[in-house]
Amino acid sequence: MLSPYAFLTHDETPGPEMRFEFSVEQDGTTITTTSNHINGKKTGFTQFVWPEAPDRFDGYGGVRWEAPANMRLKIIMTTAGGTPAEGIAAWGAELVTPETETSCHYFWSFARNFRLDEPGFDEILSSAIGGVFENEDGTMIAKVQANMGSETDLIALRPVVLPTDNAAIRARRVMQALLKKEELEGTGPES
Repeated sequence: MLSPYAFLTHDETPGPEMRFEFSVEQDGTTITTTSNHINGKKTGFTQFVWPEAPDRFDGYGGVRWEAPANMRLKIIMTTAGGTPAEGIAAWGAELVTPETETSCHYFWSFARNFRLDEPGFDEILSSAIGGVFENEDGTMIAKVQANMGSETDLIALRPVVLPTDNAAIRARRVMQALLKKEELEGTGPES
C-alpha cells in the first residue's frame, strides 16, 4: 500500500520555461486565491493522482473563502498547453464551525473526476488526505493555538506575515469587521 506521504517528496526547482501565477482577489466578504503553474514538472503528488501524467503539465488551483469559515478548493491538471476542460480535476470543501473560544470542528470533503473505477483508490486517497489534516495541518493549528493561549486574535500577537499569507490576513480582517458590526448592532451571540 502506498504511504499517504509518499507523494510529498518532489523537485520543485523551476526550469526556465516554468511559470507561476498567483493572485488574491476580494469581493465583499469573499476572498479567492488562484495559484497556477504552467509547464510544471511532474511531482510525486502528480504521479500519485495521475500515474500517466506527462513530464510537463499545467496545473490550475484555487481556493474561495466565504465568511465565516467555508472554503472551496479546486485543482486541475492537464497536459502542458491543454485546456482545463481536458484535464483531471478535484474539488474540496472545508467547513469550520466553532466549538469554544479557542477550538473548532473542521469538516472536509473531496470529489474528483479521475481513477473512479480503480479498486482501493478511494481508501488510499482518503487516507492520504486525512493524514495531512490529522498529522500536519491539524497538529500545526493546535500548536499555534497552544502558543496563543487564551488569545483569539492572531494579528494582536504581531506574527511574521509572508506575502503568501495575504489571503489569510484578509480573511481575518473580514472576520474582525463582521464581529465588530455584530457587536455594534447587538446581533451577536452575546446579545
